[in-house]
Amino acid sequence: MYQFIHRHHIALIYLTPHAIGLLRGGGWRFIDVPCAFPRDFMRGARACLSCVEFSKHAIGLRAWYIITPWALYKKARRLARRV
Repeated sequence: MYQFIHRHHIALIYLTPHAIGLLRGGGWRFIDVPCAFPRDFMRGARACLSCVEFSKHAIGLRAWYIITPWALYKKARRLARRV
């Protein structure tokens, strides 16, 4: 899993199924959105200014009007239901 820390700093975090279960127990929600990582993912990701922009880049979403985590969550849920 990639974690956006701040602009130009993205960390790769390794998660086990047990760790994901602990995060879910702590209130995290995971959404399976069908997408393909862009070929130049890390180069484009380093230019992102926020975690929402980073997430949109990761799933290939180009909706300029999504700027808050809640709006991104609602859109990702809708995208996951289409499949």
